Amino acid sequence: MKIASLLGLISLCWAAGTANAETAQGSGPAVSFQLLENKPDDTFRASMKFENTSTEPYKDWTLHFSFVRPILKLSGARIVEGKDRNGDFYSVRSTDPAKPLLPGQKVEMELLGKWFLKHGTDAPAGFFVSYQDAAGRLQLRELKVEAPIDDGKRPTVASDRIFTRLAAGPKPAVPLIPRPVQYEAKKGPGFELNASTVLIVDGKAPGAADAARFFSNALHAAMGLRLNLVEKAPAKAAVIRLAHDAKFPEAEGYSLTIKPRLITIKAKDPAGFHYAVQSLRQLLPAAFYQENPPPQKTAMLPAVQITDYPRFAWRGLHLDVARNFRPIADVKRLLDLMAMHKLNQFHWHLTDDEGWRLAIRAYPQLTDVGAFRGFGLPLAPALGSGPEKQGGFYTQAEIRDVVAYAKERQITIIPEIDMPGHARALLKSLPQLVDPEDESVYESVQAYRDNVLSACMPVTYEVMDNILKEVSELFPGPYIHVGGDEVPEGVWNPERSPKCKKLMAAEGLKTKLDMENYFFKRIKASVEKHGKKIAGWEEIIAGPGFPNRDVLTFAWKSSKEIDRIVRLGYPVILNPADHLYFDLAYSEDPREPGYYWAGTIDTAKVYSYKGASADLSARDRKNIRGMQGNLWSETIWTRQDLDYRAFPRVVALAEIAWTAERLQNWDNFAQRLQHWHLPRLQAYGVQYRVGPGTSQLTSQP
Repeated sequence: MKIASLLGLISLCWAAGTANAETAQGSGPAVSFQLLENKPDDTFRASMKFENTSTEPYKDWTLHFSFVRPILKLSGARIVEGKDRNGDFYSVRSTDPAKPLLPGQKVEMELLGKWFLKHGTDAPAGFFVSYQDAAGRLQLRELKVEAPIDDGKRPTVASDRIFTRLAAGPKPAVPLIPRPVQYEAKKGPGFELNASTVLIVDGKAPGAADAARFFSNALHAAMGLRLNLVEKAPAKAAVIRLAHDAKFPEAEGYSLTIKPRLITIKAKDPAGFHYAVQSLRQLLPAAFYQENPPPQKTAMLPAVQITDYPRFAWRGLHLDVARNFRPIADVKRLLDLMAMHKLNQFHWHLTDDEGWRLAIRAYPQLTDVGAFRGFGLPLAPALGSGPEKQGGFYTQAEIRDVVAYAKERQITIIPEIDMPGHARALLKSLPQLVDPEDESVYESVQAYRDNVLSACMPVTYEVMDNILKEVSELFPGPYIHVGGDEVPEGVWNPERSPKCKKLMAAEGLKTKLDMENYFFKRIKASVEKHGKKIAGWEEIIAGPGFPNRDVLTFAWKSSKEIDRIVRLGYPVILNPADHLYFDLAYSEDPREPGYYWAGTIDTAKVYSYKGASADLSARDRKNIRGMQGNLWSETIWTRQDLDYRAFPRVVALAEIAWTAERLQNWDNFAQRLQHWHLPRLQAYGVQYRVGPGTSQLTSQP
């Protein structure tokens, strides 16, 4: 049976419930993948053994798996080519399809692939076999795999540097992260928080009542104590007073004074009050971050005077939910952790080749089709997702709920609808966007050959305008991020696309960059029509660019390119991959999960990032709006994976984005992290990285 006929039977297979996990005769794996060598020309050799460990013959079998490395040559079996050979999904068949693979028999293969294999997450994953059973029915069977990756040339790393060099150092006097501008400990007793404590809010203070309620709710969750908001304090009551200070010099800043019976918070805007109460929370014992802590009737806060404000207005964190979906609970939990660290911009990457996660009323197919992948579906398995239907999406009601949740924590959400590349889920959902006459040949960085929108058909702009209209209604923030990255060479070839040839002639367009600029000028007009501003990855401003320099540009490719981009005059967010991509591996240790195409990044390297160089003029520096860390999810499948990649690197990001550069000091930060902050994260249940492949709350290696 050919692969096409296998796909034709898939609906029957799922209806009959015949997809199942491997039933092994023994305890060994069905697939064994072994790295043989990494070659000097950046290729590798590996062996792969496939054994039938079931109790029935595999007739007309095909072995399927995901692998992010291009396979250049395969012996012992053959790769199934054609329309289904796309991205990282491989299907491999016997060289003698008429011969079944009997129980206990093995197929031994050797392959030559492109790019070294260094880490465990480089290995192929998501193995399953499709075959006909004795009755001629299609069966799918997930397979156990053994795939160690270690070429013997990578250094092993005991732990992150914060756990080695500084573990025995003194406990710092300042307990807060990010480090405030001024922190002065006062002599004498502090403030006792108890049932008689009340909150008094200046009626003219914007956002003060919201911050007071947030703090009261946090205390109720931590110690069963809910503070009352009153207009006048009862006699002998201990008071937390939130007062408006219109003359405070910096936006989002605050002052916090703690005396024995009075806490005074002053700020001029809602963010300032919120960050003050976040600092107040950090001054409480770490146990107060537990979800269900033991009841406590009192807590002591130290006598201090704090003045604080941020270095950058934009302090962001990006989360990719398109490659691997994260449920609403995980998103909200991440927002809570962002607020704890005074991060204020959540860049939500909602669409990509592997999934579309946002419900759009005008096009329900986007989530009916584009939110799920699996064998026989329009979106094939990817990134090790296996044969079963996998994925998810957010309803518009859920989006509004998350937006409101973020707003309570002074976080603005920036939705990203990636285009014109990274659009395979969109194109598979809405086939009317595929130009049947376009025979352009291209391959994206992720090995997709059909993931770019046509810039040459009017229907593209009509559909995207309808989508952007709904996105603008859901997200009240000023920006919509429209991607713009990694559009491969070869797209929109006028020699292979009659529509593109006609458009380019009519508009005087000569090159691919001209076409991209034409596309984004039309998309920009659509975004602005719906009351928003456009943002995009740095490629969006390549080529002719935008005369008004009014595109928020995310500089991601390299820290070495930052100065050049900043000098172009656009507002810029710094998020260079070589310092602030948190999906990258922490170290070279082969046990370390994550990619490393831009190097490895431990917590110290994140903290070392200073932004643009000192060579920039003061005028150019004004173009820098802030910093952002990015969490791409190709290798993130669980909440524990997310925690491991994010923490403690996000903590370092928070400090370098908030704290003035003159106050940044790695040794001091690492001591505060070790002695004060990691206990907070542990209390909150964050499974932060301790060593290669090992998180807090898991067993040590």
